Amino acid sequence: MLALSARYFSGRWALLPAVFVATLPQFLFVSATIGNDALTGLLVTVCLLLALSLLDGRLRGRSYLLLGVCLGLALLTKKTALFLLPGLALLLGYAAAARPDGRQRARAAAWTAALLATLALVSGWYFLRSQALYGDPLGTAMEKATLGALVQEKSLDSPYFGGPFRWELWESFFGKFGWMQAALPPGVYDFYALLLAAGGAGALVAVAARRFPALPALFAAGFILSCFGGVVVYNLTYSQPQGRFLFPVLSLLGVLLAAGLRELLGRLPLPGLGAALLVALVAALVAVDALALQTLWQFYARAGLFA
Repeated sequence: MLALSARYFSGRWALLPAVFVATLPQFLFVSATIGNDALTGLLVTVCLLLALSLLDGRLRGRSYLLLGVCLGLALLTKKTALFLLPGLALLLGYAAAARPDGRQRARAAAWTAALLATLALVSGWYFLRSQALYGDPLGTAMEKATLGALVQEKSLDSPYFGGPFRWELWESFFGKFGWMQAALPPGVYDFYALLLAAGGAGALVAVAARRFPALPALFAAGFILSCFGGVVVYNLTYSQPQGRFLFPVLSLLGVLLAAGLRELLGRLPLPGLGAALLVALVAALVAVDALALQTLWQFYARAGLFA
C-alpha cells in the first residue's frame, strides 16, 4: 500500500491512503479473522503496483514476470482476484500499443506472452484440476451443487439490486458485522459518503488540472468498476452483497481519495487550514474505529458471548 501511494505522493500525503485503509472498520474486522482475504488483498495490491508501473513508459521484463507470479498466487488464494482480469487485460494491451515504435511494441507483446506463460505455470494446474474433477475450470457447478441452499439466481433487473444489494454492499464495505446484523450508527455511513464524494470530486479536478496523472487515475477507476462488476455477476447466483469482495481494489480507492483531498485542501485560502483539517480527518477515522469496537462489543455481549 505504501509503495503504491509513494508512486503518486510525497510527505504526509503518501501516508493517507494507508491510513484510510488501516482505519476502515470492516477491513480491520476482516483482517482480524482467520481467512484468505488478507493474503488476497496483499497479492492483488502488489499486482496493481506492478501493473500501474507499466504505464510509465519504461519496459521492464522483471515487472511482467513478477506480475505473472503474483497474479497466479492471487488466483490460487481467492476467486475475487478474477474480478481484476478485465482491467489487467486492458492495461496490458494499452501498455503494448502505446510503445513509440514497432520494435518496442513487439518486445512488450513478447513480455506479455511471458507473463501469461508464468501465470499458467503458477496457477494453471489448479484450473486443469477443477476441470478434471468438476467439469469446469472454476468449479462453478460443484459450488452450486454443494451450496444449494445459498443459490438464489436472479436477473440484473431484479429488485434485489436496487434494494438489498445496494444498501448491504455499501454498509458492509465500511462496517457491518455479525453476519450483517450489527450495523454502525447511520452517521458513520453519512461521514464516509461525504468523504468519498469530496475525494471523488477533488480527484476529477486534480486530473483535469494535471496535478494527478490521468492514465493511472483512469485505470484505477477501471479496476474499481471491474471489481464491482464481478460482485454484481456473483450476486446473480448468490445473494452475498459483502463489501469485503471489493477489498482487492481498496488500495486504489485510497489513492484516488488522497488525490482528491489533496487537491481540495490545497485550494483553501487560509494558510495551515488544510493541514488542520487533515489532522481532524485522521482523528475522525480513528474515532470511527473506537465506535465500531463499541458496536461489536455490545452486539456480542447481547448475544451472550461474554457471559
